[in-house]
Amino acid sequence: MATRTLVATKHLIVTIDPERALSTFTRLETPFATTEEMVQAVQSAFSLLKQSGGASCGMLLDLRRAPGRNDDPGFEARVTALFTKNRDAFLRFAVVVGTASGRLHVQRIGRQLHAPGDVFLVEAEALAFLRTGEMPTRGNRR
Repeated sequence: MATRTLVATKHLIVTIDPERALSTFTRLETPFATTEEMVQAVQSAFSLLKQSGGASCGMLLDLRRAPGRNDDPGFEARVTALFTKNRDAFLRFAVVVGTASGRLHVQRIGRQLHAPGDVFLVEAEALAFLRTGEMPTRGNRR
């Protein structure tokens, strides 16, 4: 069985690959019009993943193409709550970001929630972590 696309919109792509035990949630460049639109889309995507067996897989959350959103103070809190609520449903959870400042931002949120995540700049290292549960020895993570 090959990779199946569960969601493909202008905002995000969500896939599951049972053979690799991998679920991916890729945030795209297009911003959501409202926070509520984002909440509905993300929650729906996580529900589909769980129904499709994604919870038995590792989850790669790819935020490299996501637009920054610091014009809405409630946005970060809502996004954080959504991912915190859903992350424990997956075998392992890794976040890939495009910049060192993005990595620091995601790590800060994780510390505030007492839910430190595994944040990577290199996708291959995130995938290796999801497969093995072992952290890379190079300095590209954290």
